Amino acid sequence: MKNSKGMSLIGLLLAALIVAMLLKLAIAPYKQMAKTNQQPGQPPHIQTQSQAKQTLDNVRAQLQEVQKAANERANFDPGRPTRK
Repeated sequence: MKNSKGMSLIGLLLAALIVAMLLKLAIAPYKQMAKTNQQPGQPPHIQTQSQAKQTLDNVRAQLQEVQKAANERANFDPGRPTRK
C-alpha cells in the first residue's frame, strides 16, 4: 500500500469529525444569543414597534404592487400594444 492514492476511510471520518466539532463550537454562541434576545409573545425578527410598523408598511406596499400586476394580467389583451 505504499503507492495508494486518496484518503482512507479513517482519515475521512476524522476530517468529518473535526469539521463537525468546529461547526458546533461556532454555532453554539449564535443559538444562545438568539434565545436570550427573543421576548415571550414576540417573533424574534421584530424587536420594536417601529420595526413592526415598517414591516407592515412594506408588506402592504408589496401587496398593492402584486394586486396591480394581477389586475393587469387579468385585463391582458394580446391585440393591444403593451405600455412601457
